[in-house]
Amino acid sequence: MPGEEDSTEDRLILALYTNISLKSMKKLWLAAFLALLGGVLAAQSKYALGLAAGTSWYMGDLNPSKVFNAPSPAAGFFLLYNINKRYGVRTELSYLTIRSSKVVPNTYYFSKSFSTGMMNIDSRFEFNFEPFRMVDRKKIYSTFVDAGLGYSYAYASPARNFVYFPFGAGMKVGLSRKLGVGCEWETYKTFTDKLDGVENPGSLRSSFMNNDWFSFFNVFVIFRIFDRPADCPAYQD
Repeated sequence: MPGEEDSTEDRLILALYTNISLKSMKKLWLAAFLALLGGVLAAQSKYALGLAAGTSWYMGDLNPSKVFNAPSPAAGFFLLYNINKRYGVRTELSYLTIRSSKVVPNTYYFSKSFSTGMMNIDSRFEFNFEPFRMVDRKKIYSTFVDAGLGYSYAYASPARNFVYFPFGAGMKVGLSRKLGVGCEWETYKTFTDKLDGVENPGSLRSSFMNNDWFSFFNVFVIFRIFDRPADCPAYQD
């Protein structure tokens, strides 16, 4: 009958349209998935892990000016995300030991010493003075600076928990596509005067040096977590 023929034809057209739509949607989802996967892999190739070891020391009321005073062992671990060849963001976890037993000059004489271990975590923005990527073998080194904000827990200090401002400078060299080495001098300005257990001894009232500082000089090894077999131009920084 004419009505049944029209209905059958409509169902066939609808089925064909639905089949084409499903195939198109599958292709669209596949394209979106591949694009997302490519973006994830591109981002992963910008991550690197680092291990640092060196020495730490303290400056404050018991040691107003001497660098490398009572040096103690220190170590750190960091994750670096390279935004491009110039800029990066680094999160670092470190364990430092600081100590001192010096008499403060030009104030009054007293006997005071302290020693404490410190667990620190911070995030920093890093700037390379030279465009640097370990996979780029034409430029295998760069000097850099960094700065950020961090939090510390000092085990045997009256300060215990405190916020600090870390900043540093160093140099890094790419040994291969995945491996690099470097050194850095990191300085940490705290916002407490209780790290050494001494507050404002005698006439020491400098607002700049009154709060305690500590430093970490280290050499580090850096390792790229992910690597592509070739530098695809689509992923160039």
